Amino acid sequence: MSVDRLDVQCRAVRGCVTGVGRALMPTYADCRRRRGGRIVRAHCPWAKLPKQVNGKRMDKLIIEARVNEFMMRAQGNPHVPYSSEEIVADALACRKAGAAVLHFHARKPDGSPDHATQSYARTVRAIRQSSDILVHPTLGDVTLDATPEMRLAHIVAMMKDPATGPHMAPADMGSLNLDIYNSQARRFETTERIYKNSTSTLTYLCETMRTAGVKPYLSCWNIGFTRCVSAFIDIGIIAEPAYVGFVLTDNTFLGGHPGTLTRIMHQT
Repeated sequence: MSVDRLDVQCRAVRGCVTGVGRALMPTYADCRRRRGGRIVRAHCPWAKLPKQVNGKRMDKLIIEARVNEFMMRAQGNPHVPYSSEEIVADALACRKAGAAVLHFHARKPDGSPDHATQSYARTVRAIRQSSDILVHPTLGDVTLDATPEMRLAHIVAMMKDPATGPHMAPADMGSLNLDIYNSQARRFETTERIYKNSTSTLTYLCETMRTAGVKPYLSCWNIGFTRCVSAFIDIGIIAEPAYVGFVLTDNTFLGGHPGTLTRIMHQT
């Protein structure tokens, strides 16, 4: 797949995101001037790339703050936002520091996943009232083993009101094991975390997002996912330019590409 078919972003699965992209996003210089808050810590592997790749300039940077993903406060970070108010506050701090996209998971007071539409709508509404940061809520990931319709229900509902409609919604373009590996102890902490995304599920997600008017955020954990994106573009399910996030993982989550320049270029 050629780079010019994509709006490209790479992200580390356990932290914030760096990458390259097009309109609506701050430039690399903008982000260097504006970052520095307590949330955003972007260390850009793309800084060492040549000025051109396949004849195309690569001079834009996207920083996405993924503020609460899977981590619980008890795991070592007391600042993980749970409530809507905390997520909104972090969204504003991230935008001030240079982030262009905010990804979040709605949480209950104890930090467990909250899949209620009203919880997402309340947070998105407050963010959009206070900031121009692009909003990218989750579909539940491995915490919501449900039908495609149920996984996307909150996005479809929120898109009916411009005040609560997110700018993006995720579609992880394949299935994989998301078990946690403890390399120091040489054991898996989990053994049954399967992230299931069949071709029929992905077709429903992408087609319904297009109808609802939200941009699919296509997460690619490995080359098989990227090839699926290419097929969906060929079929016409995904419009060009596709917005793709290449997921780079460390030795904890083994399903993604290692975060090296060589591996990133192999994904494209």
